[in-house]
Amino acid sequence: MHSFVRPSKYRYVYGTAYKRNICYEGLRVSESAWDTNIITVSSKSFAVNWNASGGGAFAVIPLSYTGRIPQSYPLFVGHKGPVTDTCFSPFNDSIIASASEDSTIRIWDIDYDYLTQPEIDPKSENEENVLNSPRSFDNPALVLSGHTKKVCHTKFNPAAENVLASSSGDLTIKLWDVQTGAEKSSFSDFSDNILSFDWNYNGSLIASTNRDKLLRIFDPRSESLVSSTQSHQGSKGSRVIWMGDTGKILTTGFTSSSTREIMVWDPANFSKPLIRLDVDTSSGILMPFYDMGSNMVYLAGKGDGNIRYYEFKDGSLYYLSEYKSSDPQRGMGALPKLSLNYKKFELMRLYKITSTNVIEPISFTAPRKGNSFLPDLYPPTPGQYPALSSKEYFDGETSNPTLIDLKSVYDGETPRIVDKAEADKLQSSAKSLSPALKSPTVAQAEPAQATFVVKPERQPLPRKKESNPFLSEKSKKLLNIISGDDKDEGGHENDEYEVKEENISFSEVKISNYVDHSKAVPSNAESATSITEKVEPIVSEQKDGVKVTKKMEALVISEPPKILSKDEIDQHVQTALDGYKKIMDQQISELQSKIEELQTSALSQTSTMSNEIKLKESEISSLKQSLEEQIKEHSTTFNKMTETVASLENSLNKTSSDLEEAKTDLNNQSSRIKELESQLTKTIESASALAAAAEKL
Repeated sequence: MHSFVRPSKYRYVYGTAYKRNICYEGLRVSESAWDTNIITVSSKSFAVNWNASGGGAFAVIPLSYTGRIPQSYPLFVGHKGPVTDTCFSPFNDSIIASASEDSTIRIWDIDYDYLTQPEIDPKSENEENVLNSPRSFDNPALVLSGHTKKVCHTKFNPAAENVLASSSGDLTIKLWDVQTGAEKSSFSDFSDNILSFDWNYNGSLIASTNRDKLLRIFDPRSESLVSSTQSHQGSKGSRVIWMGDTGKILTTGFTSSSTREIMVWDPANFSKPLIRLDVDTSSGILMPFYDMGSNMVYLAGKGDGNIRYYEFKDGSLYYLSEYKSSDPQRGMGALPKLSLNYKKFELMRLYKITSTNVIEPISFTAPRKGNSFLPDLYPPTPGQYPALSSKEYFDGETSNPTLIDLKSVYDGETPRIVDKAEADKLQSSAKSLSPALKSPTVAQAEPAQATFVVKPERQPLPRKKESNPFLSEKSKKLLNIISGDDKDEGGHENDEYEVKEENISFSEVKISNYVDHSKAVPSNAESATSITEKVEPIVSEQKDGVKVTKKMEALVISEPPKILSKDEIDQHVQTALDGYKKIMDQQISELQSKIEELQTSALSQTSTMSNEIKLKESEISSLKQSLEEQIKEHSTTFNKMTETVASLENSLNKTSSDLEEAKTDLNNQSSRIKELESQLTKTIESASALAAAAEKL
């Protein structure tokens, strides 16, 4: 039975973690329990939420600043609560937004030159006296206030410049104009916490997942709900991303039985998911990342070290492979497409926060040969040029992101802008130049250039008339010496030819009886005697410079070579074929005997395993019987205990009744005692009155 393997140029994509010496160590990553990726990556640097006391902070570390991060590394501070999320502007690597539990968003302008310079103690004349206390940046370019509870997530618009969205615990998603600092809109149609949100391809819509298990799509400018549907039914978190220009939405979450699952949605038909896949039963949320150029989805699980990746094609999600690591990840960020290594065919680079707070880059590459630019792997992608200004966006305009031709980036030129038509043309041209994949192989390479070179039919190499393919190199050289033609195949003199110290035998230079020797022996070799006469002077001339252990007379051919007829050659060939056939028959017989031995061994092992299975079955049967007997005993004991409990309950009820009666009697007696006390008091008073009267008398 043959299984069909789906051909794909991404089938053998593999992930490789960077070596420890080019990772980032010594970081104090935030321990906040709020569910974000903790790290975000730009083309120049990455930002990570910092574990700081007395407020919130985050660090921005250039990608080139590898190794151990010093304790005095500067931080971005100013928030009064822990930082929950950060986001770089897609059009300016120096602009970053930070969200915090203090219900504000701060916009920062990063000075990269000042960021990595050590701070010198101004009181010291020694320039090497670097301050140990951390330097900080506490002056943001802008503070956005408007949320009444902690801000959970923040994301810049992918097409319009200076447009930012933020979600909060006050159950709103607000839209901000970063250029003016104004709040432009607020969508509040939520009944529970917002778990995640993402922009669509052109930034006109936002999708969000929520604690109420609804997936919503809304227009942030008009503050209107477009559609909503029930998504993951698990009580744990969920994530959502738009899948680039496909228009589809991918969500990750949990089933009602706590199984991790993936769903792909078509906004045009929101009644049910287009795709639903169960992943595993791990407890950590799946962090999704989408690469528009390859249509690949990467899923990194929080709390485990695995990264699964899929290809989305023709409306289906195909599993490709999995990167596995024993070190679990706490957070993950993706490098923008413009900064990948195209010469190594890198498709994605993820920055992983390990359990020991090390930032470890993981590169996913396609196995290809050479280092030429491959347009089918790198189609035009959204770049650093905005399609709209914030004013145009809030005036109601909508535009797809500006596309960049990655070939210009590969060539080190200024990134070239292409329109959608040209981008489609480049992509279709790259696909037409890519050879069809009949079956996936690791060694198969994509075309290095956008041209095909038809190789000419291979022609046999020209031979010299005197050359013979059945002669060894030593024989050819010796025959050339004998014939007086001391030149190699290239026509160069063999001045450095030496007879080395070794035992030279006739078998090394004997001529095969199966060849036409009329072409092998030179025409001027008249007889054995003449050959000896020509050999002897050559040896005598070289005795001073070369150590000879055996005389060259041993090379004399005693008989002239025999020329075989066609029938004799056919007879020799038939004899050789018969010999080969005999050897093959013997090998086939040996293989058949080995197969029979293996079959006998397999039958013996099968019989042994069958006996073991029967033995296990008998043991299981006896255990089952024993368990049934124990269950019966326990059932009898339980029944007895139930009867005893019932009897005790009856006794308790009777005792309670007796106690109630005794209590009633006691109350009656108490009342009688009070009456007697009252009568006694009256009697005493009467006696006192009588005594007083008696005294008067």
